[in-house]
Amino acid sequence: MDYRVVAGIALLVVGIGFTLGAFELSSSHVEIGSKSQGSYYPLTVVDGLGQTITVSSYPSRIVSVAPSDTQILVSLGLGKNIVGVDFYSAELLEELNESSQIQNAHVITGVYPLNVTGIVVLNPSIVVADAGLEGSYYNQMKDANLTVFYTHGDLDVNFHEIENDVMMTATVFDRVNEGNQLVSWMNQKIGEFSSSSDIGSVAYVLWICPDFSFYTVGGNTFISNVMAHAGGTNVFSSQSGYPLDHVSQLIESDPDVVVFTEMYNVSYTESLIHEMEQEYPALHNVTAFKEGRIYILDQGLPVSIMNEPAPLSVYGISIVHEIMEDKAPHVINQSWVEDDLNVSLPIF
Repeated sequence: MDYRVVAGIALLVVGIGFTLGAFELSSSHVEIGSKSQGSYYPLTVVDGLGQTITVSSYPSRIVSVAPSDTQILVSLGLGKNIVGVDFYSAELLEELNESSQIQNAHVITGVYPLNVTGIVVLNPSIVVADAGLEGSYYNQMKDANLTVFYTHGDLDVNFHEIENDVMMTATVFDRVNEGNQLVSWMNQKIGEFSSSSDIGSVAYVLWICPDFSFYTVGGNTFISNVMAHAGGTNVFSSQSGYPLDHVSQLIESDPDVVVFTEMYNVSYTESLIHEMEQEYPALHNVTAFKEGRIYILDQGLPVSIMNEPAPLSVYGISIVHEIMEDKAPHVINQSWVEDDLNVSLPIF
């Protein structure tokens, strides 16, 4: 099960929210030491959580506790400096055949709740975390005397904000040139994969509850933005964040396509969908169910691409576009993503 889904839903349930403005890279957020004297540090930034942090010298020992942040760090060529990662970051890099990029890293057990003690043991120069997932641990990490830099992460609502995360991270680690290259690569892929026309409507289901209510994505989420680039109209775009909806709302919205993220395994997910149809026969009149346009995103690389706001999100556009054009298999697994989309994490 995807950590991002578990953590995100848990945060929603307990009502944790961070009312942060759009994260912008500007002179008011960054103060750099005098270049004329050859000194890049000390560096002061306002991060994705809105906290002002000062980096006194090059942070050579990095701990990353979110896969989206690990993607950015590795893409910026910082893998050799990573001394600790969460389990899901390690799993993602293994799926990408890029485990060698973090060969010096210890895999931290316990990501939700966050294993702060395990992080301290690694003696990091800096911890890179996701404001949308780990923002609630700020005080705990501060009390442990850890220097923490937060990306906007799960609070991003579009590719522009993901690219802001890239550039702020690049700024913290004195990798601005590499950051610009990564953003250029992302923009090239976005232009290549995006559709100029509206192909149809789509509902994206993150999680099905025992009573068949479900978590989905609102219009102000980066997943909805991915769908829009692909030519898909999010039927729940009038909602915000990751709302809990009733089956009646799915019936009323009548999407052309429904995409479910895998729960535990494909067979279990398929059985849940079947039980949902039995419990609510009106689903048979919904276009997606009536025309067999039901898709399941396999856990692993496909879900990571769609659910993690990071460089690989650009491939999410292609996944949704292929689904909307009815060119994708009904179970989208890692093999299909690798063979048909040629997914790779760029490293600069």
